[in-house]
Amino acid sequence: MNKVASLDKILAIVSNIFDAYTTVLFWESGKSRYELCSSFSLGDNVINGTLIEPGQGLVGWVLRHDKPLLVKSVEEKKNFLGYYEPGSENKIKAFLGVPLPDGKGVLCVDSKKTYSFSTKDQKILGQFAEFIGSLQRDFSRVGLSRQEHRFYTCLKLIHLLREETPRWGVFLDRFLALLSEYSGFQYCFLAARDERGWGYSVEGSSRRLFGRQELEAGKFPIGSGVVGWIFKHNQAVFSEELEFRPAGTSVFGKDIDAPPVKTVMAFPLRVHRVTRGVLVFADAGNIHLSSEMRTFGQMIAEHLALFLENLYLKNRLNQQSGLRAPGASSQH
Repeated sequence: MNKVASLDKILAIVSNIFDAYTTVLFWESGKSRYELCSSFSLGDNVINGTLIEPGQGLVGWVLRHDKPLLVKSVEEKKNFLGYYEPGSENKIKAFLGVPLPDGKGVLCVDSKKTYSFSTKDQKILGQFAEFIGSLQRDFSRVGLSRQEHRFYTCLKLIHLLREETPRWGVFLDRFLALLSEYSGFQYCFLAARDERGWGYSVEGSSRRLFGRQELEAGKFPIGSGVVGWIFKHNQAVFSEELEFRPAGTSVFGKDIDAPPVKTVMAFPLRVHRVTRGVLVFADAGNIHLSSEMRTFGQMIAEHLALFLENLYLKNRLNQQSGLRAPGASSQH
């Protein structure tokens, strides 16, 4: 049984034991955000994937204070639940929520009857929360092992690709396709600056980025969007930290017809002491940027930068001797 099916089964058991109308499980998803990852309800008005922050409603209270919350009559509390469709939660009369270990999330039950839950129920639900926390840790260890294996396989294939594919254009296409396949990101692309450092363009991408054909070969101002910010500041960017970046969350710029993305991981590529490229992982969905994912991205970026450094030096040597390196790009 997979992770989702296991959690759904456990929540169904919890609902039966507590005679609850709905049972929900929120799990951490990025910085200070928690996602409804599993639920069981007698109705069909729960919003799957609901995101809640600490302090937001009754669930958020449990998250912020890391303490159980028992509300025997929701009418007495001018708060909200936040995981129902609009107009549906006013039927809920009782609520009980307990935090998961280590602040990982919260397990909640609710009822259409007032005074449905007691302090004894709170202790029992707390035991379920501890069990789910332990189960999630086991799933995480298994998932991490699989993820690390994927990353190792990708690095090995890229190393072979570098040896088997000396031509830059062919190498880049296969390189970005491998990154997308093994990282799980929809878009993996390389942005390259021009020789004078006035602008940058997309040199290669795992899939089409822009809605208008002319943008595919277009050039963007060097300071435009997150990519431009990296060119100017020579620092990696992660979507969980974008709110602190002056470039905002737009990858290329606010008015560029590019697909909307929620998750971004991007790295500067320094070649001959200059940031000449930016390697970007982007996706329309929410992808957790674990420390393993970040390390993988950094290793890939360093690998690509070394490849470009070798091309750059080879091109310089051949220019001095009146020759050009086969497949070497003049931009690098």
